[in-house]
Amino acid sequence: MNIMKLITWYYGKKLNPKTIDRCLHKAVDGSAPPKKPLPREGELIVSCVQRQTRFVRSAGGYVSALQGFVREASQQGSSLVIFPEYNFFDLFGFIPGFTALNWIITAKAKKRLASPPAEQPAPGAQTKSTASQGDPNGMGAFFMALSGPVERAVRQIISFLSSAYGITIYSGSFVAGEGGHLYNQGCLYGPDGACIGTQRKMHLTDSESQMGMSRGAEIKVFTLPFGTVAFPVCMDATYFETFRLAIERGADIVILPISNDEEYEELRALRGIWTRVQESFVYGLKSSQNGWIAGMHFTGKAGVFAPLSMTPGRDGVVSISPQPEGNFLVTTPIDIEKLRQARKTAMYFGDSNAAFESDYVSRTYSILP
Repeated sequence: MNIMKLITWYYGKKLNPKTIDRCLHKAVDGSAPPKKPLPREGELIVSCVQRQTRFVRSAGGYVSALQGFVREASQQGSSLVIFPEYNFFDLFGFIPGFTALNWIITAKAKKRLASPPAEQPAPGAQTKSTASQGDPNGMGAFFMALSGPVERAVRQIISFLSSAYGITIYSGSFVAGEGGHLYNQGCLYGPDGACIGTQRKMHLTDSESQMGMSRGAEIKVFTLPFGTVAFPVCMDATYFETFRLAIERGADIVILPISNDEEYEELRALRGIWTRVQESFVYGLKSSQNGWIAGMHFTGKAGVFAPLSMTPGRDGVVSISPQPEGNFLVTTPIDIEKLRQARKTAMYFGDSNAAFESDYVSRTYSILP
């Protein structure tokens, strides 16, 4: 048995479906309220999860971490809960010695961070990578090995919690393997526990590309009782086309899970969902994973965003967590009908120059190899 098969077997054993089922029943027993009616179109309370990675040693610890947020959201009357990107990092704690090793690596990383910055590469310098997109290697091969047990566990947990609390839940993203390809993807589960749909990340970070991950091919939208939803992943919000395609397909809400490996800066954070929301006139719901993992510092605030004209401070922020690290649940009502009315009265929403855009696209892509 090679090391990757051993990893698959080990995670499969730790995340045994029967064990998870027992943990779920134990965690939810007596805490789930009577199921409430589905929200009608335009009426919705949403909850965005900001969570700090806590390495767990058992399936029960992971179940408890997720269930706690769902329980709190339910108590606040929420009908939609969204978890962050890479919502399985806690499971690295299964690896013997990982927690101690992570502490050592993180201590060194924090020391480097506090030191004067090292000399940066000259402008235009390239870092060499032998990886090819769609060919998992190194960390990508490790993710591929645990992808089966992790995907099965995440789907089982989110499906159960959705049904138990009568809440629509976005799973956060996780790694999934298919046909030898590794994807970063997330799923949306309805209040009956059934999977509504799946979305794969379309725009990869450099590190994901170097790991040999594969890209998703399209943005999907799903019509729910309270509105139409899309849920791209993190880096997808860096590009305006993602949200443009989503609204052309009727999206009212765009869910965005993030896991940013960088020190938090407010202006830098604006490059993603906040900007896209102002361009697209949708509600933007952002969830965030944070903490130190193997010397990488993940930060980011969970929040709910809307067009400037719809927010009291005219700043585009409906609600946001107070800090870029730690555990927070951002819960707030949103009004889909008010959003649609704002679109109708917006001076420039929907403006386009079809002739220019057609020529621009054809000229741009004709020069590509």
